[in-house]
Amino acid sequence: MSEDGPALTQSPPRAPDGRLALASLVLVFLAYLSVASVAQLMNAGFGVWFSEAFIFLGLSWVLVAFSRRDPSRWTGFAPLNVAPTLFGFALGAVNFFAVTIPLQFAATHLFPESWTEYFDSARIFQDRSPFDLALILAGVTVAAPIGEEYFFRGVFQNALARTRLGPWKAMGVAAFVFSAFHFDPVGFAARLELGLLFGWLFWRTRSIWPGVMAHAANNGITSVLFFASRQAKTEDVRAAAAAPAAEGALQVVLLAVTALIALAALLWALQRRPSLLAPVAVEERPVAPRGFFQLCAPWAAAAAISVTLLLAFDWRGVRLNVYDAAHPLPARAEENRIEMQALSELRSKVRTGHAPFDEYKERRRALIERSTKAPRP
Repeated sequence: MSEDGPALTQSPPRAPDGRLALASLVLVFLAYLSVASVAQLMNAGFGVWFSEAFIFLGLSWVLVAFSRRDPSRWTGFAPLNVAPTLFGFALGAVNFFAVTIPLQFAATHLFPESWTEYFDSARIFQDRSPFDLALILAGVTVAAPIGEEYFFRGVFQNALARTRLGPWKAMGVAAFVFSAFHFDPVGFAARLELGLLFGWLFWRTRSIWPGVMAHAANNGITSVLFFASRQAKTEDVRAAAAAPAAEGALQVVLLAVTALIALAALLWALQRRPSLLAPVAVEERPVAPRGFFQLCAPWAAAAAISVTLLLAFDWRGVRLNVYDAAHPLPARAEENRIEMQALSELRSKVRTGHAPFDEYKERRRALIERSTKAPRP
């Protein structure tokens, strides 16, 4: 002890911003490829919620806290300002028609048809029970915007912007990584533009919530359009597919022009009232040093409980999903619509316990064998 009193204990310094950006990217990516893939295999809707809640949000929250930063305020998670949040939703909705649809339309005509079918994000909604559809829809419109904006903008872009890259390059890098995470070359350009929009909203407001609402508007409109198209009759769909590409392009252009006018009106309103995207005044709270595994414990416990509940309430569904993934149907099986429909009905009965699992296995295996051995026309 010195003559002036007890020696002061200096708190540990924060981890460098660049190290936080790199560590969060690597760990979230590895967890997304491994843990999230297993969750998606067990149940698609559950997998969406699990990935967003425990990987994009939970894991990155832990890393921010471990780096001695406030995971709520430093990331722009709090507070929430109403006006910028609502403006972000309007901007996301208009941007969908003005930019996203034209980019996606162009991509579908540049890439081979087999690619556009394989990477069609709407496939996640196909052949699902009403409960699974509701779970997936809520996941892509609520959980995905919150979890992904927290990580990509609140953590990754935020940390990069404080390095020598600066805010604009960080915005571009985060948008590129955001699009790459979806593993979809057909939709890459559209998601890159979306990442730039969400990143600009974060840079402008220092809050993730305008980007969350813009993200939710984009995903919500996409989902609504998918369900609306399902209501169309088969003949209408075939007629639309047979329509000249020029006719579809004209419709896209007219829609984009209308949306661009609305976009110009929003930007004019923003110029007149900058408070619509005013930056949030944030004062970080001190963060006590805690161990990494200590910070992970509550998130890991919640994740384990969620998996346990899934297995308890939908064990048969998980078993069916795992079996289907291990025994995929050949593309030619889709041609036999009657048998495919019968297999789907049998699957529903097995999931509810009204038919034995072995019967489904035999029916699916037989369909695979017939589809594989059938002569090509």
